[in-house]
Parts: sequence; C-alpha cells; structure tokens
Amino acid sequence: MKKLELNFTGTARAAVPETLFGCNIEHTRSCLFGGLSAQMLRNRKFTGIPSANCGCAEGWYPIGKRALFRFADSYTRHDASYRKPRQDQERNAQCVVNVTGEESGIGQHGLYLKKGAVYELAVVVKANDGITLRTLLTDRYGKKRYAESTAAAMPGDWQRVELRLTSSEDDPDADLRIFFSERGSVTFGAVSLMREGHFRGMRRDVIDCFREMGVRVLRWPGGNFAGDYNWMDGLLPRDMRAPLLSSHKKTNAHTMGYDDNDIATDDFIALCCEVGAEPFITINPTWDTPAESGAWVEYCNGDGSTPFGHIRAEHGHEEPYNVRLWSLGNEFGHGHMEGANTPESYARLAAEHGKRMIAASPDLPLELCSSGPYPNEQWVERSARPLASVARTVSQHFYGYAPQYTGAGSDREEYLHSLSSVEKVRRLIRELHRQLATVKEDVLVDQDLLVFVDLAEGLSHRQTMSADTPLSISFDEWNVWNAWYRPSSISDGIYTALFLHMLMEESGPCSVSIACHFQAVNEGLISVTPEEGAKLAAQGQIFRAMSNHAGGKLLSISPNAAVTEGKDGTVTATVVNDSWDEELTVVLPGSCDCSEGKLYPGESVLPPSRFEESDIREEARSGKIVLPPHSVLLLRTKHGSSV
Repeated sequence: MKKLELNFTGTARAAVPETLFGCNIEHTRSCLFGGLSAQMLRNRKFTGIPSANCGCAEGWYPIGKRALFRFADSYTRHDASYRKPRQDQERNAQCVVNVTGEESGIGQHGLYLKKGAVYELAVVVKANDGITLRTLLTDRYGKKRYAESTAAAMPGDWQRVELRLTSSEDDPDADLRIFFSERGSVTFGAVSLMREGHFRGMRRDVIDCFREMGVRVLRWPGGNFAGDYNWMDGLLPRDMRAPLLSSHKKTNAHTMGYDDNDIATDDFIALCCEVGAEPFITINPTWDTPAESGAWVEYCNGDGSTPFGHIRAEHGHEEPYNVRLWSLGNEFGHGHMEGANTPESYARLAAEHGKRMIAASPDLPLELCSSGPYPNEQWVERSARPLASVARTVSQHFYGYAPQYTGAGSDREEYLHSLSSVEKVRRLIRELHRQLATVKEDVLVDQDLLVFVDLAEGLSHRQTMSADTPLSISFDEWNVWNAWYRPSSISDGIYTALFLHMLMEESGPCSVSIACHFQAVNEGLISVTPEEGAKLAAQGQIFRAMSNHAGGKLLSISPNAAVTEGKDGTVTATVVNDSWDEELTVVLPGSCDCSEGKLYPGESVLPPSRFEESDIREEARSGKIVLPPHSVLLLRTKHGSSV
C-alpha cells in the first residue's frame, strides 16, 4: 500500500489565481439547446429547408390536411453591420394558408412536460385578417389535452402574442399545437416555449450548478463559434435575431447546425453576475472591424456619455459592466479558422483590434489575449513579440487522450494512457513559457510589423503595458478529447483533478494566469437531462472540490497533492489517488478537526460513472485516511485545528 504524508504548515508561496477555475460557454452541440437554455422548441425561428414536399419547417409538422404551407419573408434579421456572407436558409418565416376554414397551423413533437408546471408561450405572428390563435399541449397523438389557451391576433404587421399554459399531466413526449380556424393566412416569425421561472431564457438548475462548482471565469461566445458571432445582433430583440449557421459542423446538433442566437452580451454578463464569475469575451476579428470590436468594449465598459455606453444604459444597464478579459479571436494559425492564419497577418489584424479596444476603455485596463497555435517558435517571434505591447497574454489549448474502452481487457492501459497526457500538457506549458521568456525589452524593434499601428496614439499611460512585464499564458481550452460525445466518467474526473493540480503547480513558474475548461454544460462538468434536470458530472464534482484552492496561497504542491491557505486562515488539501488498483494511505499531521472532509471514490472508471461522496471528518480525527483506487480526497481545516 502506498503512503502520502500531508503537512498543513509551511512557507506560503504565491497565491493560486482564481482565474484558473474557469469554464467555456461555447454555442456548440448541447451546451445551449438541451443544456443551459430554457428553450424547449427546436428550430423555433424556422431555419433550413422545408421538410420533404409539405412546405413545413424541419422540426415542425403541418396541421390541416388542406392547408397550404410555404416559407415567407422572415421576421428575423441580422444587424445591418454584419458583413460575413450568410445563407438564405438562416432567415425564414412559416406561412400557413387556411383555404377551407378547418383547423390549420403547426405543431411539434417531443416536449417534456411536468404536471402542474407553468409554461410561457410566445408567438410572433402576422395575419392578413383578424384570427383567434388556439394553442394546445397534448399527447403525441393529439387525443389527450393537457392545457389550452386562445388569443386574438389582429391584422397588420408583426405582433407578439404571449400565453401561459399549465400542464395537467406528466408526459415525456408531448406536443405543442398552434392553429386557427378562420380562412386566410398567418405567418409565424418565431415561437418560444419555456418553463416559468427561467433566468433570462436560461435554466436556473444549470446556473445553480455553475455556482456550486465555484466557477470564477466564463469564456464566451467561443471558441470556434466566435468566428460566426456578431455581437451587434444582440442589440436586437431576442426573437428577432436571425439564427446562425455555423462554419463548423459541430454547432447545435439538435437544430441542424444552427444557433438560435438567443444569448447576447447583456444575458452573458447577467449570467456571470449570477454565478460570481468574471466575463472573458472572445471577439470576431475576421468579420468584425476594429471599430466594431472597440464598440463592443465601449458597450461593456463605457459610461452613459459614450455612444455605445448610452445604448447599454437604454437597455436598462446604467452602470458599466467593466469587462477586463478579452480574447483577440480563437485558434488562429489552425486550418479550420477563417481569416488571418499566418503569424504576420494575424499580428497586424490583432494589433488594430487591440488598439481600438484599449482606447475604448480608458478607465479600466484590459487584459487582452492573443491567439496562435502555441507552443510555436515562429508564432512567438512573429506574432506574440510584436503584439506584446497590446496583448500580454497568449492563448494555449490542449485536449488529453480519450480512453477507448473496448471491454477487451485494455481498460487499465487506456485509463493510465489518458492520465499520462496531463504530463504532456505540463511539458507544452513549459515549452511555451520558455519561448515567451525571450519577449522582453526588444518587443517593439520589428518595425516592419508595427508600422501599421502607432501603439501610443490614443492610449493613456495607464493603458500602455510595460514591455518588462512577462507574457502570461491563458490555457483557455482543456478537457479530455471527445468528452462531449459520451457520458462523463470517473476516469475524466481523475484527469480533471490531476490537470488542476498541474495548473496550480505551473501557474507561478510558467505564468499561467487563466484557464478555462471546455466546456461546462453537457460536455464534461454538468449533465442535463429532461428526466433528472441538471447535476454535476464526475468532472464537475472534482472541479467543485478543487475550486476551494482558488485565491489561496500554496503551502505545498505535487501532481497528487495540493495544500493552500486561504485569506481567512482555512487550509484546503486535495489528494488524488490515480492508481488503477492500489490503495493510498494519507497520513495527517496528528488529529485533524475538519470543517469539511469529503472522499470521492468510485467502483468503475468506465462511462457513465460518478463519484460517490462520503463525509470522512470522523476518520480524519484518527490522523489517517485510506483512499481506494481512482479516488479524490478534500479536507478543509483551520490552522491550529490539527494536533
């Protein structure tokens, strides 16, 4: 049996940056729809191509055997500033023509209803004559009615009709039916159905999980999705924002690759405030201009006297958001990204955007993060070096080995192979830090790259960054590869524990200032299902335990154990037993009276699996705790409470 001795005293070293405990919220796969979003309807803005030959939008079915269905001029739109070529299928409206006077309209299957729950329905319609719009919640076959309501729609321009429906039964596969019986035509521009009690269109149970995990940073809107996003779309009403067909095929599998464009800057900032996280925003330097990136910063940080600060105030947010962390795009230098992908072209582009952004925030210094395929000597020399007076942080990404469990006797090897990839990340961080260490006083010597921008022009002394300040690393995407395509497992949780220990250990020596797990919802940390709601997955359980170190001063650190002391004197210790089959005895410095003591064991590392959580405070008083294989220990105590 292995043994590990913990010491709760020692010379305090540098504090663990709170910003190491961040997460991404990228508009991909199930992170929003079926995850964070409270929206229940698929394809609620009628994107894509009509299904088969019925003329009805995909995800919907026609009501009325003799009604006519076609797409019409859309209600949704993009902001006029959006210059990226968009597809016609992004902007549609569903027209229903009732030629016989029978019930005609649209419906959708597959809704999960709870008895007694109240649902908020909103329908944006345009009618050529006055009609009575009827709405039903039914079983899949329309035979059982769970709720119904009616509302008048007047002839004329687009109008928003709001209804409330209370379900009389539980049904995991219910229908929504919206129809009218008058002759004439009705065009549906957007439909929304959400359960009452949501937070700005987001699920409160998912938000509670963010809060429970102690997430300190939220990075948004991407990731890759940042290259599709236009922040000025968010100035439009939610229902009016045109969906976005992603350039990458991984976006929103539930809605045919489209994002419904339902979360805007105001919503994201409100989410950050709700969970106590610092916002980290990624701009779109390929399709937005430097002026538009500067306007985004002004919208967030400008006072009411500035043009975009005034717009924010008109939206109900008088005080500036004071967003400090900004990323100058995502993963430039990789073939899958559009735009400037050589180090020189990216440096020119990023410098122009960075200059405008810094000038737009005279009262709050920004921490800008540059992109690139790091570690890479060429990109450090030709991009990070000339950008050093604008962006003092460099982005790094890595995804660990995904264990390929086959049930053929290779489980142990796959498990250990996955965990060993954490040490590969450590080597990559150290290599990037070594490369960045050369970026010092001569950062401005390459005039061929910097002739296009006068970095001093328009920048206050407070905003101009010192070239002597070391460049830091933002490890703003990390996870086990393909964790978004399978259930989370204890193997992933152990990987998370080792990874966070490694980040804590390297944060000081290698200047790792930010880290963001990719990504929280339905892709590792938080699992969301209709039946069980939101709960922490195995990775989320461990993230919650590890986040207790945030801001604490390191007393000791190793791959398998970390001890920190918080500002209030609380000592936090975490221990990882990553062994496949061997127990680990943790020896404490005498009897330990813990305010919190949890053991996270699990019988199997195979997915799907979560850790059991047991209280081991009594066991800690004995001075010795035995950790089973693939388990994690959390202890929290005050100085002087161990004898």
